Amino acid sequence: MWPLAIGINRMSKDLKPIHLDYSGAGYPPSALVKKATRSALSHADCYPYEGYDKLHEKIAEYCKTESKNVFATNGGDEAIELIVTLFGRRMLIPTPTYNEYEYIGKSRNSEIRYKNCLSNDISYSLNYTKADLKWATLVWICNPNNPTGSIIPKKDILWVLDNTDAIVAVDEAYYEFTGNSVIDLIKRYKNLIVLRTFSKGFGLAGLRLGYMVSNQSRISYLKVAAQEFNVNRIARAAGIAALSSLGYYKRRIAAMKRLRDEFERFASGLGIYVFKSNGGFAFLKFKSIAELEWIYAKLKNKGIFVFKASDSEFTGLKGPYMRIAIGNRDDLHALKRELKSLMQRLSNTKPK
Repeated sequence: MWPLAIGINRMSKDLKPIHLDYSGAGYPPSALVKKATRSALSHADCYPYEGYDKLHEKIAEYCKTESKNVFATNGGDEAIELIVTLFGRRMLIPTPTYNEYEYIGKSRNSEIRYKNCLSNDISYSLNYTKADLKWATLVWICNPNNPTGSIIPKKDILWVLDNTDAIVAVDEAYYEFTGNSVIDLIKRYKNLIVLRTFSKGFGLAGLRLGYMVSNQSRISYLKVAAQEFNVNRIARAAGIAALSSLGYYKRRIAAMKRLRDEFERFASGLGIYVFKSNGGFAFLKFKSIAELEWIYAKLKNKGIFVFKASDSEFTGLKGPYMRIAIGNRDDLHALKRELKSLMQRLSNTKPK
């Protein structure tokens, strides 16, 4: 038997919930972002009629490209929606991965081919074949992958680009954590679109700001399909200010990566299999579904929320897996304390 039943009791009303499911940054915006958003808020009665040239210029400078190759979007999800709507008649999706590709694809009646990329349940790498690439009109690559945190080597992305005429969409949502990018390939490959977001490293998830980078003709085509004022003026101001605060965000991201690495070592020391993550989260594999469910339920009962393996959050994620957003040190300390206690209880009471 398990130490206690898996049933979940109602969480105490005075217990503050700790959300380590959705990947908030765990740190506040920069001083410049706060100032810019306050100023923009005073003009909230006006459409952002000034346009997005300045934002596009700042993004282009950051990406070492030209503003004609950039298009800002209402979060990364709008970018996904536009790409699927225009190019997603037949989609290749690597699994497990971020579920929004599948979710939007199904809403657009896309034909979807799923490719399991998690071999031996612990090693993630692209598993596309030339036949897959010939069939597809849209190929998805999440780099680093969410939820495994795995980096897709550039040579593998180049192989995909060299073997398909389909649009290849590379989602670099966690770029700020790795520095790995294929934006330098957009002139060489006309079918390449790179997506990024301000939600992760820049901690602006609540303002919904993302962008796409591709060749000029592709960007022009995508712009026509978008709403006229797709980015609100507060998000626009925040994006410009965030890209003028790179020193602040680099320090914050470096601190989060240290917290992530510390947590990975801690979890490994408890006997949990830990994937080497390259994002703002950790990815764990427990010994069984029963063990995962028991720990998840106990954490939830304590007001600590994480993601467990589920198609509703990550396409094709099945098995005893848990993804944990790093958040801040205090929240992570609370999780570590509970997880240590639970793992000790499991070691003292062997399931039958």
